[in-house]
Amino acid sequence: SFISECLHCLVVKGPHRIPRPLGSAVHGAKPNQVVHVDFFDMGKPPRHASHNWRYILLLQDDLSKFCELIPAESATAEVMATAFVQWCTRYGSNSRFLLEV
Repeated sequence: SFISECLHCLVVKGPHRIPRPLGSAVHGAKPNQVVHVDFFDMGKPPRHASHNWRYILLLQDDLSKFCELIPAESATAEVMATAFVQWCTRYGSNSRFLLEV
């Protein structure tokens, strides 16, 4: 029973669908109440590129779906915190901050 429900064991067993617990989705009732944040890995930039941006940081307002895309050389908490502080400076502070992990 334990093995049949173990997430690590299910990954090793093969291409079966892995059951995951569903959580409740958090949504904003007004603009900037909930902001979603996530990094996307775009791969290594070409050698001839004038920048070293490998990642795109997405910040998105849940209600309006307004978003900002920020190029970044690394996907770190420091990059995310700096971008989020700039977001709050421009649009005001919010009450929830959601990270996609």
